[in-house]
Amino acid sequence: MNEIIIDEFEKNSREKIMILIKKFKNNYYLDLRVYFKGSDDEYKPSKKGIMISLELLDDLKEALEKVEKALDEGVLDKLK
Repeated sequence: MNEIIIDEFEKNSREKIMILIKKFKNNYYLDLRVYFKGSDDEYKPSKKGIMISLELLDDLKEALEKVEKALDEGVLDKLK
């Protein structure tokens, strides 16, 4: 499988979240995955994550915009 790392950020001291674009069976995917630090201090992919077709990227962006709007409108106050 071919892959390109787009971004990564620390989740905690032993895990990070990596965002990759992957090619698998002639299709392209966005992979958002938790990587964990192994006993050899190298990061390895976990089963925790989601891989979606790049065809759904616009849908994902719209959903994230809705999350931002809900946060701006105080949705967290409703959870308390």
